[in-house]
Amino acid sequence: MLNRIFLLLLLMTTATHAQITYKGGVSAAYNMQKNWNDNQASFITIQTGWLLDYHKDKEQSQAFHHLNTEVSYIYYPDSIWKTNTDYLKLNLQWNKKKNNKWESNTSVYFATRYLNKYNNFSSNKTWQEGFLNPMDLAFSYGWKRNIFKKSSLSISFSTLRFLVTPSNKAIAKNETSIRLKNNTSLSGQYGFQVQSFINENFYNDKVLWINDSRLYINQISERGIALDIHNILAIKIYKCFEVRIDTKAQYDYLVSTKIRFKQEALLGFYYSNSNFK
Repeated sequence: MLNRIFLLLLLMTTATHAQITYKGGVSAAYNMQKNWNDNQASFITIQTGWLLDYHKDKEQSQAFHHLNTEVSYIYYPDSIWKTNTDYLKLNLQWNKKKNNKWESNTSVYFATRYLNKYNNFSSNKTWQEGFLNPMDLAFSYGWKRNIFKKSSLSISFSTLRFLVTPSNKAIAKNETSIRLKNNTSLSGQYGFQVQSFINENFYNDKVLWINDSRLYINQISERGIALDIHNILAIKIYKCFEVRIDTKAQYDYLVSTKIRFKQEALLGFYYSNSNFK
């Protein structure tokens, strides 16, 4: 997993005349969660995550790349360790500079997980998910507008989306899906997408607001909507010591017709830096 993170960081930082901002660390939290099936549980979370923003300005164009990755484990009172979150989200954007506030924008969105997931509820341990399966890959062309100082909003009415989905997650039939080996399906969609990226500091960098959210609509129905909201409010206590309110909300018709919501109060050590190449 670490090799994949280092490779992504290397690919995003090889260009010259670019600004690179990154933030990452390790934290722990007491967690109360409600899953897709309305089951509730309480446990302790150990989490590590990284955020990386890459900006490169040219005379007529601008590039913005955003990496959001996180891996965490949960500890139940009966001494059971289990993977809690495991994801990699990479967004690559290029836009042309114009005199007006909205600029033409081309983007590539990629999302998957790092670790393998197995079915431990049967006598035979079977593989369920892993790197590149599931996978979400989208190509978009639309408009982008900068908001605040280091934040942006992009809207695309032309988005081509490809999904690789394990059989255990595919609860909805898709007329464009292709069945691959091991009951894995590949499907394609075309629709509308909105993305927001917020990374703002307040009160002399003591308070940090981070938002990485995405809405995709394939058609006007609940089967064609995918929503992924990730919002972080961090307060720096002393140097690298922070307390965070981490909120996630997800909806995906391939998984469930219900919204998954999770909120954590995290306490941990985070390191951040910004430099120019």
